[in-house]
Amino acid sequence: MSMMLMVLMVLMNGEVPFEERMGSCHQCHQKRRGVAGSCVTMISPKQRCPLKFCPACLRGRYGEDAEEASSMTDWVCPRCRGICNCHQCRKNKGLEPTGKLSQEAKENGCSSAAELLAKTNDPNKYVYKRKVKVEDAGQEKPIEKSHDENHAGEGNSSNVARIAPVLEKKEIEEVKLPQGIESVTIFGIEFPSQDVGSVLQFLEFSSAFAKGLNLRERQAESVIRETFAGRSNRSPQHSTVTQTMIQLLTVIREDRGETLDCLSASDDSWFMALGECLAKSDIKLDDFPPEMFQEGIDAYENLDASKRINLLNFLCGEVLDTKLLRNIIKKESKENVKAAKEKNKQVDQKLKDPLAIVSSMSDESEKAFQELQEAIEIKKGDPTLRTSPVVGPDEDGLTLWKLNSYTEEPKYLLQVVGSSSESSPHGKWFSFTSQQKPEIEKYIAFKMMKQALEDEANVIIKKKEDDSD
Repeated sequence: MSMMLMVLMVLMNGEVPFEERMGSCHQCHQKRRGVAGSCVTMISPKQRCPLKFCPACLRGRYGEDAEEASSMTDWVCPRCRGICNCHQCRKNKGLEPTGKLSQEAKENGCSSAAELLAKTNDPNKYVYKRKVKVEDAGQEKPIEKSHDENHAGEGNSSNVARIAPVLEKKEIEEVKLPQGIESVTIFGIEFPSQDVGSVLQFLEFSSAFAKGLNLRERQAESVIRETFAGRSNRSPQHSTVTQTMIQLLTVIREDRGETLDCLSASDDSWFMALGECLAKSDIKLDDFPPEMFQEGIDAYENLDASKRINLLNFLCGEVLDTKLLRNIIKKESKENVKAAKEKNKQVDQKLKDPLAIVSSMSDESEKAFQELQEAIEIKKGDPTLRTSPVVGPDEDGLTLWKLNSYTEEPKYLLQVVGSSSESSPHGKWFSFTSQQKPEIEKYIAFKMMKQALEDEANVIIKKKEDDSD
């Protein structure tokens, strides 16, 4: 499918065709088309599991159809089901990576690698030990087998064995991300790792929808300072946190068509309304039982900062489901699609220039379409995080962010998603010193170059396969 035809389909239908959806597969770590990534597992109160699996891996490793999985409303990915057999997930369990298991599965009457592994009493029975030899410049070099076994060519060699000779010619030195600090400073306040995700979630939401919700300038900052900087004993009528909660509750109640009796910060009415809102929500927070709200404002004043910010984020999540916010997101999506369409038009004009460098224009066209895809995905993903990560998430669960709400130099934050828990639902967060900025930028450049080389290798191999057909 051509780039322009794909763009037109997105513009007309409002979504990327299933077979053209691009994404990085959790199993094989390659960028693939037709990925399935609609896991319903909540890794935080308002964020779903982001993992995606390509069709070949879902079929070969788990016996599932990617298109069917994408259309399901209750699909749970293999990792969240505890059956993921990718290299990293097995490593996390203290197991060795497996080899190609399709033949063994068939011989044992199994439909997939996962079914085969589930039947054996020895989890390390099917461990890959053989090395594939690849000749390069007259020398034989051992190449570790790829875990992307489901994308092997028509021959017997694995995908890595096919790509390796191409990459060998353009080797780049591996660059590691520098060690981060397990605390993050925002507005001069040093936050422990377990609170960073909640604080950033609220700040990103406020940054994205401040205008639509009529939030005052620096209101979100005042909320964070009041909650975490020892100013939580302010009287409710003078509390920015209380006023913000009332603003959010008013939007929610109006959307539900409820009687808009005035909520006052000087009595228990707003806290009682918050309890009613939580009771009617699909989100259940164990830290806030219904009887707590019957105790009145005293119960709120006994909450620590972490629980108060969680209540705020709960309200932000409920506001996202209102007509007001949906209209804002829809308007922004249309504007982004319009901007992307205009950018594609400009790229087409440049391509008509006989002096244009085709490869450069192709990259620019691909980038423009990627921006269009992201604009459409905003309507499907978590709108509180309206910035794409700089790098990741990778196979180790590492994601490097550069968020609007974080301005401390060098302005990069590391999120380790795989470390999420009840005490830290957003995973662990790490900051860096300004002196580490060159190392971080070198790491980003390495990751981009590595991805570009892998993409280039896949293109070369695909062309060779097409020419041989």
